[in-house]
Amino acid sequence: MATASSSLRARGNYIVRGALVLMVIIFGVAAATHQWRHPSTPTVVTASTANYEFDATPAGIQCELDVNFADMGTRINQAYCESGTTSHVQHVTMTPSGTLTLCHGMNCGSNAGEGTPTFYRGTVVVSGPFRCTIATSSVTCRVRDGRGFIIGPTVMHAVHA
Repeated sequence: MATASSSLRARGNYIVRGALVLMVIIFGVAAATHQWRHPSTPTVVTASTANYEFDATPAGIQCELDVNFADMGTRINQAYCESGTTSHVQHVTMTPSGTLTLCHGMNCGSNAGEGTPTFYRGTVVVSGPFRCTIATSSVTCRVRDGRGFIIGPTVMHAVHA
């Protein structure tokens, strides 16, 4: 009986050790993925087009940075961000001088185009005079003098220099 008990104990030790090794591997992969998606130093993305859209995750905010964008014969220069839930829709538009236009209500939403890139907390998107920083639950956009706005799923207000 002592031999059978020792054999079971040895198999149990191998199972426990194997499970521990597997857990270390899983946590290591999870930590590496977390570091890659949420770096401690910001990732700076410079807009590659005059009309640059992006999604901010997990905040659920969509933004568009227009710098000298030609739309139906008009040149547009603005930062535009919107957020929406089933009960709360809002957007904000900012000019290069930092002037804001706020909109609350069901007529204030829109959708980003197909193929819009998704960025995560810590990413900074830059286009012309606009600099937008993605946080966990909000996006803050500013112009060069520091004025700007912060927008989240249920909050939107001006940010002063």
